[in-house]
Amino acid sequence: MEVVLRQASAVVYKPNILLNKIGVGAQREGVEPSAALEAFERWLGRSPLIAFNGAFDEKLIARAMRSTLGRHLPSPWLDLEHVAEAALPDVRAPPRRVDGAFRRYLRRAPSGCGRRVRHR
Repeated sequence: MEVVLRQASAVVYKPNILLNKIGVGAQREGVEPSAALEAFERWLGRSPLIAFNGAFDEKLIARAMRSTLGRHLPSPWLDLEHVAEAALPDVRAPPRRVDGAFRRYLRRAPSGCGRRVRHR
């Protein structure tokens, strides 16, 4: 699922726009936060949320759910960074960025494992 939340007064913070590729116009034309979060909640159901180095995402979504809808998601989080660290202990200090981490871990994964999917 992908949704852009409406930001009526989108602040131009160029590094954020470049990183996420969501411009000011897209933010102003996005979906109302309560509708977007309710749609996300329905789409997710009770499935786990899977992330790599997902602490930021977990806090961001939890804060948005609390402030907008007054509740939290019941779904558990699974952070694949911890799984990768346990499965590949010879890889020291994984990069904090997803792309760099995938490159580092996939170099050591069995052949046939790995497909690069980029998020916004």
